[in-house]
Amino acid sequence: MGTRIATSVEPEMTVSAILDIATLRLPSGRLVVADPLTEGRGAGRVLSERIPPGEYRVQAAVVAFESEYEDVRTAVKEEVAVRLLLAEEPAASWEPALAEGDDVRLLRENETCGFDTDGAAGAFADASGWEGLADRYRRYLMEQEDDAGETVSDGYVRTTDQATGGDLVSFCTDSFCTDGDGTHPVSVVVVVGRLPDLRLL
Repeated sequence: MGTRIATSVEPEMTVSAILDIATLRLPSGRLVVADPLTEGRGAGRVLSERIPPGEYRVQAAVVAFESEYEDVRTAVKEEVAVRLLLAEEPAASWEPALAEGDDVRLLRENETCGFDTDGAAGAFADASGWEGLADRYRRYLMEQEDDAGETVSDGYVRTTDQATGGDLVSFCTDSFCTDGDGTHPVSVVVVVGRLPDLRLL
């Protein structure tokens, strides 16, 4: 916390909080990062990198900044990234989390490898139970089946596959799930807010 960052839109923001959202059980060690509502190409996108089976914390980073509109400045706090915390030690470096078939050499300017969403949502999930987990998510969200999942925090839903013991934890890919469609880059940190030309201060 306290890290200062800037984008081409906001000249100064400060990481004000890291929120613990939920625990994700990953018994297979294979991680899906995808929109549970998306079907067809890109559905159930399994990362190539394997993770030691276990339980991991899902966390959200909150930034604070002042926004100006019609000469009035307002204090704003916004969640801009969601991560699956794999270790307590700080990361020494970052690289895109790729799935089978991803090839960074084929990317054009301003393109990125990531998961697609039409519903402004994404999720971390255990791959061995993906289909069941995504189905339970759809039933909880779309059909209001209360026993299919649970709301673990504002904008976050968890479903559990009893057969595998794996979980799915969903998140919004933009504020209030209103403007988060498109492709989102993944490094086991998903950038859910718009951060163009992000840099450290």
